[in-house]
Amino acid sequence: MIIDQYFMSINNLASFFAVILMLALISCNSSNKLLEEVSPTESGINFKNEIEDTEALSILDYMYFYNGGGVAVGDINNDGLDDIYFISNQDENKLYLNKGNLKFEDITSVANVGGRSDWNTGVSMVDINNDGWLDIYVCAVTGINGFKGYNELFINQQDGTFKEQAKDFGLAIQNYSVSPAFFDYDKDGDLDIYLLNHGIHSSQSYTNIQKNNAYSEMSSDKLFRNEDGFFKDVSDEVNLVMDRVGYGLAVSISDLNQDGWDDIYVSNDFFEGDLLYINKQDGTFEESSKEFLSHTSQFSMGNDIVDINHDGFPEIFSLDMLPEKEEILKSSTLDFSLNLLNLKRSLGYLDQFPRNHLQYNTGKNKFLEIAQFCGISATDWSWSALFNDLNLDGYQDLFVSNGIYRRPNDADYIKYVSSEQIQTKMNLTKLIDNEALAKMPSGSMPNYIFEGSKDLIFADQSNGWTNSESTISNGLAMADFDLDGDIDVVLNNFNATASLYKNNARENNNNNYLNLSFEGDSLNPFGIGVKSTVYSSNKAHYKQLHITRGFQSSMPPVLYFGLGEESIDSLKVQWPNGHEKLYKRLTVNQHLKIKYESTSPRIKKGSTEKKSFKKTIVKGLNYTYKENNFPEFNREKLMPYGITTEGPGVAVADLNKDGVSDFFIGGAKGQLATLFISSENGYIKQTKFFEAHKQHEDVDAIFVDVDNDADLDLFVVSGGGEYKINSQYLKDRIYLNNGNGNFSIANDYLPDYRSNGSVVAINDVNQDGLLDIFIGTRGVSGDFAAATQAYLLINTGFNFTLSYQSFLTDLGMLTDAFFIDFDHDGDEDLWLVAEWSKGRMFQNNEGTFREVTNQFFIDQPIGLWQSTAPFDIDKDGDIDLIVGNVGLNTKFSASDKYPLKMYKIDVDQNNDDETLLAIAKDGIYYPFEDKDKLQEQLQRFIRKKFNTYKEFAGKSMQNVFGRKVLKNAIQYEVSELRSGFFENTKNGYRFIPFENQLQWGPLRTMEVTNINGLDQLFVAGTKVDLPPFQGVWDSQPPMIITALDKIMWASEYGINYFHNHIGALKQLKDKDIDQLLVVPHNAESKLYKFTP
Repeated sequence: MIIDQYFMSINNLASFFAVILMLALISCNSSNKLLEEVSPTESGINFKNEIEDTEALSILDYMYFYNGGGVAVGDINNDGLDDIYFISNQDENKLYLNKGNLKFEDITSVANVGGRSDWNTGVSMVDINNDGWLDIYVCAVTGINGFKGYNELFINQQDGTFKEQAKDFGLAIQNYSVSPAFFDYDKDGDLDIYLLNHGIHSSQSYTNIQKNNAYSEMSSDKLFRNEDGFFKDVSDEVNLVMDRVGYGLAVSISDLNQDGWDDIYVSNDFFEGDLLYINKQDGTFEESSKEFLSHTSQFSMGNDIVDINHDGFPEIFSLDMLPEKEEILKSSTLDFSLNLLNLKRSLGYLDQFPRNHLQYNTGKNKFLEIAQFCGISATDWSWSALFNDLNLDGYQDLFVSNGIYRRPNDADYIKYVSSEQIQTKMNLTKLIDNEALAKMPSGSMPNYIFEGSKDLIFADQSNGWTNSESTISNGLAMADFDLDGDIDVVLNNFNATASLYKNNARENNNNNYLNLSFEGDSLNPFGIGVKSTVYSSNKAHYKQLHITRGFQSSMPPVLYFGLGEESIDSLKVQWPNGHEKLYKRLTVNQHLKIKYESTSPRIKKGSTEKKSFKKTIVKGLNYTYKENNFPEFNREKLMPYGITTEGPGVAVADLNKDGVSDFFIGGAKGQLATLFISSENGYIKQTKFFEAHKQHEDVDAIFVDVDNDADLDLFVVSGGGEYKINSQYLKDRIYLNNGNGNFSIANDYLPDYRSNGSVVAINDVNQDGLLDIFIGTRGVSGDFAAATQAYLLINTGFNFTLSYQSFLTDLGMLTDAFFIDFDHDGDEDLWLVAEWSKGRMFQNNEGTFREVTNQFFIDQPIGLWQSTAPFDIDKDGDIDLIVGNVGLNTKFSASDKYPLKMYKIDVDQNNDDETLLAIAKDGIYYPFEDKDKLQEQLQRFIRKKFNTYKEFAGKSMQNVFGRKVLKNAIQYEVSELRSGFFENTKNGYRFIPFENQLQWGPLRTMEVTNINGLDQLFVAGTKVDLPPFQGVWDSQPPMIITALDKIMWASEYGINYFHNHIGALKQLKDKDIDQLLVVPHNAESKLYKFTP
């Protein structure tokens, strides 16, 4: 018995190990990667777009020589399997028929679709003749560099062959064509075409934008209207911007404002801004980029439009070529000098910055740019971008194709070819061309893949989801080639075999999907332009069917939805003619074909949105705070951001006691401050009191009874960062009220101190019955981050004297402050926030202050704090400390482990300290600035150490400046960039960051209000005084915070400010009516009345 049991155990063990071995073998044979590359041997796809520089033709002759070709995907034989058409720039294009199981066959010769043009670019598969079979339209560049040919249209003969018939349809265009986009712009039921062309003129020839509307037959974009199957050029009729320097690289179609009519987005290279055409519903478009956008990419390349946050409004993503790796970033030249930026602004150009842009659609005809927040702003030399739910988890993922054969923006190459000697040789002979080409380094690199998420932060899965290898990939398309439900990927590579990736999402997880194709009416058989919304348990997945996407490529006429583990509640389909239908009881994990049914058009409902505030037209209010433009980066070339756009100071009080708030708005340098006194007929503006102080910059102000005579006087803080520390224009001022609303300067009331002020706070600190004044200082003009002196002014009853308490010395770059009795001992303590500092609490003991931050604060993050306010945000009955920071939508990065660092030291020993910013990447600190910027300030030091850009690129702070220099420097750090609040707990204050929608920009302005009996906190912020490489921080919309679980955009309440620098928010009263005063920079101030 024992022996039998022994052998049974052995047998069981053997079986067990056999199972383990089998599972191991299965695991080895299956891919753990989401995207598994299928070899050319397995797939049968051996296409290669081969381009080589020759003496006759290279990138030195044709600047888009390395742009590569597109790829189109669609089912050309209606067998249910998507086929692939590859563009070859110089050779024969190829068509591969899908045979199933990811096996393809080259049928180019049989199908007769190889093409005859010398230089091919973009392609689209579209049913142009409405017979239910996909045709192929191929773009070509002709008329330059000896290129011959025309745009070719291959009509599907429904037997596996095609016939070239472009002339019959009016589409045998001979232009510098890049990409076609098919859509029904005029709602007549058939498909029209937007043809994207590129320019060839010098990128250095800036022209006034208003005079830049000269038509060019070869390079201006065109729109062709479908007139019974023949396409007529109606570009002039529809109001296209037909610039001869368009440099168009990508075009996408989408109903961006959800008015039922398709709009157009065009990505333009170089200085020519991107174009956003809004369909006016009358057969014309209006170029509206300045109205809808704040800034765009500098070197815009591919783009895509998709709803990434399930709100039904599509976002716009445009690519640029900002490198992520230090070695490439610091050896590349990107066109972003301050002088050039100012020149472009003066000529009317919309701001452009050299990085990817993700334009978040607010649904209110405004977009907020948040690519840096999302983590997708730097993907190097990028061509195509496609959003799709690759892992089927319900969130859009992002695939970016990358690489260039040679980098023409390499700084050492540009320096070489820019020399007069080389230019002369290049003009005389082509023998020098090979030497010039050899100076361009290779731009081969891996493609980027990002995983989307609920919070809009994308995780880099380039190595996790596939085997990341260096390539040069241009055209990109996706389709479910193997009909397993997930989306596979195909790439047109440069000088390498095309790539095909099988998606293993269905094998690797339990996520669900729904794929939709459409059978439209006789004029639009594939339903191009149809909108679909899949409602699952927790999300509304919205997509619109347009096939031209990415770069020079097209997708199949199918919509792909990942659902995670959720089921389908319903499906809403809206056809281009406005008819819509709701489908219920649908199962997941199927490819569903929706047939057009004539239904009643959707009736557009009026807005039911309740607006709590209504803009009020008040006589006498018309006022614009005009911030002067001071070139502070010419004074301090290495300062990380400016400190000169800090105003205006705004003070509110009922001066004439009529129950209506009066208010003071300070002026910028050169602008008169203004006092607004209420009357029966509106406001009376008074400026005479302030004429002598027009050159002051008024950064803060408060009404306070300084002379204890029962009327309110006015205290104004001077600052602005422009004047040296001993300037008379840095003197604060007191204007005494004579009791009748007439003010006069009180020269003898203040001691003679001068400071670049930032904030004023008042309190009777010594409890003598007289209000004392605290003045915070922003910094030292011309000496960024230098030690500063704050001031405490003690009221004697007839003037103010300076308190010389030690805590006032070197409080840092103070931005905001207020008094609060945090310890409940009957006197108010002082809470301060500053940049490059922790928040600091000073306890008041009979007028003497000592710091108690370490004692009462559990968390002490160091931030670039911009503002603060007292507010019970968690509604637990005690006051929390709200703090505004710069947010996460910047080029800065900071954490406890790897803080943002700044060194202050006289590197070149010329008696002027330099400000050296350092940022960590992969645990190593690098200079934030490039070689040119450092060299402007440290000419001999940098030139002596680094002769070439390549020598400098990738060098750490220690490599560049040396251990000794850094050790001897004054060092500042920032560990936290997020805005949030210090929660008041029984154990002390602990920091809690706000949710992500409050991290898209700086929170620089805060106002605690009581509107209709409800305590609310209004926050806003924008910062524009930044070096061009930083761009502008203008993506944070104003918000209204009632509680932690009730944070709303101010626009939901009727206060619409996007892209505006709001200098001040103040609550006013009109007797029993609550009002809000909004004072933006360089825009009209407005008064909003609360309407319950």
